[in-house]
Amino acid sequence: MKKSPLRILLVGIFNEKGKELIPILKKNDYIVDTAEGMELAVQRITNEEADLVISSKKLNGFHGFEVYNQLKPNLFNAGIPFFMVLDEFEKDDVLIGLEMGIDNFLFSPFVEPIVIHAIENWLKKKNGFNLFESDAFKHYFYTTSVAMFFTSKGEISIVNEAFCRSIDICGNQLLGTSVEELFFLEENEINKLNYRRFKSGVIDECYLKDVKWIKKQNLHFDITFYRGKNKGTNDVFVELVSSVLPVKNTDYIVSHEDQNVVEVIAPDKKRNLKCDVRLTEREKQVYILSAQGMALKQIAGELNLSQRTVEKHRANIMQKTKTSNFIETMMKIGQLSN
Repeated sequence: MKKSPLRILLVGIFNEKGKELIPILKKNDYIVDTAEGMELAVQRITNEEADLVISSKKLNGFHGFEVYNQLKPNLFNAGIPFFMVLDEFEKDDVLIGLEMGIDNFLFSPFVEPIVIHAIENWLKKKNGFNLFESDAFKHYFYTTSVAMFFTSKGEISIVNEAFCRSIDICGNQLLGTSVEELFFLEENEINKLNYRRFKSGVIDECYLKDVKWIKKQNLHFDITFYRGKNKGTNDVFVELVSSVLPVKNTDYIVSHEDQNVVEVIAPDKKRNLKCDVRLTEREKQVYILSAQGMALKQIAGELNLSQRTVEKHRANIMQKTKTSNFIETMMKIGQLSN
């Protein structure tokens, strides 16, 4: 007896030969359900009430290929494979069907060992080694400094500590949230195209560059989405790396020799200008890295400080420059080079 009986949905109206498939499936402890109409089939698939769909060659006047095309988005979203029944081996139909993405074919009259072998082979493929389920990966996921999370049905289901630290939000607050609610995934045309290709199943991996975090738009990430080849869009692994915005070539910031001022050098102006702001050595280091676009976490790592300490230094700098936020601080000092 199988621990988790496979649920098979028979879609369409089967002739007498086709109906011979049902006792074969039930004899091998599979749970069999039927849907003679397209609407019911879509409902069952969307609700994930099946693990495998087997379709007749025709349904309500549609050829099996048309049935597959109509069901494909729902099948893909649920990660459910599609088999089609043919009255006999028809080479052209098989080649066309495989090219379309149909997973396999069954031929009547049915030979029980062949039918079961086809289904079991698919099960073996589906239940093959999954890196994400290995103990080694789970240990890496929860201990790495790289921000990662999983989504299920487009919503965040598992996050690691590194991800929580990178956005400074407790992971429990994010569970059940859609990725689109958290990131500007389609802000530019390249990201938009790549992400839509990934969502539609055209590609199984997707890389988006310089994506903004909606709640804190000063946070930018390079994001990689990965979906296993044998699954639908339900389960997606996501990895994030903080991206640093490029520094303009027109100006850069250094510490002045007297240890008491911040100096802005404008190469195109061929002159040095000084902002008479009394900063400690550490404050100058924090300012320089902040002006280069580095996030708090990156600055903390670079200077071997805690994020809270970095925040305190930035607060001191804002107080000394009489500004209310750090962007205003950099703009104020930057005006000296204009």
